[in-house]
Amino acid sequence: MKPLYDGEVDQDDLLLQQAIQDNIVPPRCQIGGAIVQGIAAAGGDPCGKCDIDRDACGGRPKAPGSPTKSPFGFDAQRNIEASINDSATARKHQRKLTITQLNRMIKEKKGD
Repeated sequence: MKPLYDGEVDQDDLLLQQAIQDNIVPPRCQIGGAIVQGIAAAGGDPCGKCDIDRDACGGRPKAPGSPTKSPFGFDAQRNIEASINDSATARKHQRKLTITQLNRMIKEKKGD
């Protein structure tokens, strides 16, 4: 299993296979199953902020208003620290971190 695939998906990525079977992501999704399931479990849409070319994966369109820059400025970090005990806020924060990390890996992969 990998966090991001380039072409052929590992057959042993059971989490991704389950997500495809549950229609969480399209059959040609390039994101690793653990990341997909984590975003979905936190209430997010794995396709919503993903930067992978939709022609390659067949995914849903990127969510309108998705930030192209990291949403984690100083004020945002301070607000997150102030409300980290709120489990919904903690899940939202983790989802944003996961999506940001995923998009960084996608950009690095495109640069190869």
